[in-house]
Amino acid sequence: MEESSFGWNLDRYLKEAESNRHVQKEVMAPWFSAFQEIVIAQNAIMAPHVIKADGLLVSKLLANNAFTHFVAAVDVGLSGQYAPCFALQRVCIESVVYAYSLVKAPAPSADWLLRDTYSESKKKTKQAFKITDLMKNMPGTDTETRKEVVALYDQAIGQGAHPNVGGALADAEVSMDDEHVRVRREFFTKGYQLYFALIATMEVGYVMVYLEDLMFELHFAPPTFPERMAELWAGVPRDHEEIRGDVPE
Repeated sequence: MEESSFGWNLDRYLKEAESNRHVQKEVMAPWFSAFQEIVIAQNAIMAPHVIKADGLLVSKLLANNAFTHFVAAVDVGLSGQYAPCFALQRVCIESVVYAYSLVKAPAPSADWLLRDTYSESKKKTKQAFKITDLMKNMPGTDTETRKEVVALYDQAIGQGAHPNVGGALADAEVSMDDEHVRVRREFFTKGYQLYFALIATMEVGYVMVYLEDLMFELHFAPPTFPERMAELWAGVPRDHEEIRGDVPE
């Protein structure tokens, strides 16, 4: 099957994504190890014998959903797909915040389960699960934690988790003449943008396990992880292209 003269062949696209993941895992071994540390913490938190309290089914389902999207963000990030990586981060944040809110404050878990069955449940769920309100009012968290969650969520939105300028122009080149407008879009990113997507994924993963520790009253989130992220980010070459949005210092 030949590649289109104006586009990508799907098989080539998937092969390049797979190749990128393989190479990045080898080249960025310390980063991959940091991601694995988050996975280890998640496994400890979600071990069947650890969480014994009743009434946590929905929260556990949502926490696991957050984890699946974190893993997908790592996978897509390592493949070099910039905006899709942030889209997955967004769902990770939303899922763990929903889970946290159901544990820490009265929320209609029954309505959440039945939202696609009854119109009244759907209405109640929409009213109770407004993500911006939930992030800004998480009980049992300090101001800095809430600000960090909101900042990561806003960052994900700005970098491609919503059909906006940040996502549409990521890795895109636009040119025009009197007759045509041309848009050239690279599917895969490298260099500074790649590092930025991966460190953002790492931050989201840490917030995920940190909130899960709080909601289930456990202590498995690696306490030195913020320092480890700072060390990894400090080693990133700074001579790459700038990206849109806020960049960690």
